[in-house]
Amino acid sequence: MSIFRYEKNMQEWLEDALKENHGELYSLIHNAESFEKMYKNQSKNKILFSFYNSLLSLHETEMISANENISYKKGESLKPDLMLYSYTTESLVLIELKNSSNATREAGTELGAYNYELSSYFPNIPKLDIVHVIISNEYPDLLLHHIRNMIFIQNLNILCLKPIVVQEEIRLEIIDTDLIEEVSFLPPLNNRDKIPESLLQSFQICIYDDELQKGGEDPSRLDKYINLFKTALNNMANTGNKLNSNGFAILWKDRSEISLAPYSISVVYMPSFEQMRFIDSNEIYEKLRDALDEFPAIFGNSIRAIASEVEKIMRFDNNCSISYEGFMDFGTWVNMDPLRCNYVSFISWGELFRDYHLKILNEISIESESWLNETHPYIACEFIDFCIDTEK
Repeated sequence: MSIFRYEKNMQEWLEDALKENHGELYSLIHNAESFEKMYKNQSKNKILFSFYNSLLSLHETEMISANENISYKKGESLKPDLMLYSYTTESLVLIELKNSSNATREAGTELGAYNYELSSYFPNIPKLDIVHVIISNEYPDLLLHHIRNMIFIQNLNILCLKPIVVQEEIRLEIIDTDLIEEVSFLPPLNNRDKIPESLLQSFQICIYDDELQKGGEDPSRLDKYINLFKTALNNMANTGNKLNSNGFAILWKDRSEISLAPYSISVVYMPSFEQMRFIDSNEIYEKLRDALDEFPAIFGNSIRAIASEVEKIMRFDNNCSISYEGFMDFGTWVNMDPLRCNYVSFISWGELFRDYHLKILNEISIESESWLNETHPYIACEFIDFCIDTEK
């Protein structure tokens, strides 16, 4: 049974409690301290991290608005129940109250709308500088799906609270995080915790010196652009991270003096839908697998956007052209003769590959300080051995 008869009563209680506590929302949460102790003493996951980060913003706050229109456009109405400013973390706290099961399904949608509207006021505000708090009597499936989306896909800070009565006083309680369920976005690994090579595809970005094709005799002309090529590699990684893609790239110089493409970038990536081959069957996945069998994933929107960063960097040189070639599966690529390649730099992107990258960097840098540079080109070899299963 709901503690409050109407949502309006819940809002009045919270506003009064914040005034009495001088903006200290944290002290109203009955299990805040026990949650923090639990967080510090057990292995972390995204849900705990999101809840804990949000909790840090609830110590010293200032009320900015209460059920007031924050819409940037005239004629529109967007009214978060409460908006606070946290002095502790220098962030905005959006609070959405729900007192009935029918209303809870709207909470995630409303928080998304308020978050977008605040971005209109502050176009460059980082995601973690807006904290989302839901206070609800119930957490039905649809609302939990919204919360999972905010945590795992959007990487937002969110805290879920529930009104309770403690010694005849109304307090708030952090909900059991098991309700949300940890979602794994990693592919199924084998028993050696490696990525099956069958999940990966590769291709080559060839950087041609058109002057060589016209009869030029200086195979080292593009050497002056080496730092630009490395910048392109970093831009590829930045784009890959934004798009939630997973992959890595190796910049190398061709040792062959007759090559018309003195530099190339080998790209290895995980096509978005290949992972579904390893998921328990259902009718939707089976249809998608059939489609992939008939038309294998080769060069989708995300990897095309990542690869285009090289072309953007080199547009100023009219005698330099970019070509995407050598599309093949990872197993074929990794067994090609590497003797013509002089590795220059290495980069990775995406939660999965960056995690592997940092693990291998930590392990091998202990052995030699010369490996402390994470873009060291020969980390690529160690990286492949460490995280990709190339055994049949």
